[in-house]
Amino acid sequence: MLEGERKRADQAFHDLPVGTDIGSIEYTLSERRVERHLQATHQTSYPEVDGEKLAPVSILASDGIWLAESQFDISESVHAGQRLEILNIPIVGSRVKVSGKVVDKFEKGGRQFVVMDVVSEDDRGRVLARGRMTGVARYRPDGSAR
Repeated sequence: MLEGERKRADQAFHDLPVGTDIGSIEYTLSERRVERHLQATHQTSYPEVDGEKLAPVSILASDGIWLAESQFDISESVHAGQRLEILNIPIVGSRVKVSGKVVDKFEKGGRQFVVMDVVSEDDRGRVLARGRMTGVARYRPDGSAR
């Protein structure tokens, strides 16, 4: 596989053992990113605390999807479920590292599901959120194998 190339979603289920470390991604929680999120979710800014701007905790909900997308082609996947525990409020301007691993996979109703545990931490070493994501590895409602 070439550097930067993602694994195909239809290969991931069969080739991905439970316990596989998915790796990590990092991003900056920039003012622009937070403003876009606030506008998209129709939220208002959080008040500052001790001179620090806080980001809405809902911005962390997509971390697992960004992580999965960095490693796999998820264009044919379906986000089937998510549980997220927020432990600390993110701070605007901080760096966030998202890491995860495959904790389960199963087939149900002819569909292949992958379950990942995801952790988001900031550059201060604070765990911001822990969660579990379940996704359909490949979804073809018409049943075609393409």
